[in-house]
Amino acid sequence: LSTVRDHVDFEGDEADEMQANLIVSMSEEIIARNAYKLSQINIALSKIKQNEFGICEECGESISEKRLEFNPHFIKCISCAEEEELRAKQKRK
Repeated sequence: LSTVRDHVDFEGDEADEMQANLIVSMSEEIIARNAYKLSQINIALSKIKQNEFGICEECGESISEKRLEFNPHFIKCISCAEEEELRAKQKRK
């Protein structure tokens, strides 16, 4: 299995090496982000098959259609998502 690093030219001076490292870093970040998005899509597809798509994993209520149109990967209704965010903010304090 080849990696991004296998396809980037590190030859040259220090600036070329720095640029190559930046390209590798950015490419790996994009790959990781795309892998996460793909996993979220697969989860959504699985939920569709199980007739569970659009159901909040926290409270069991329906997630609004508008919220799902914005991002079909959401697994929590707006109320539960806001509560979770508030708890996270309180923990950081």
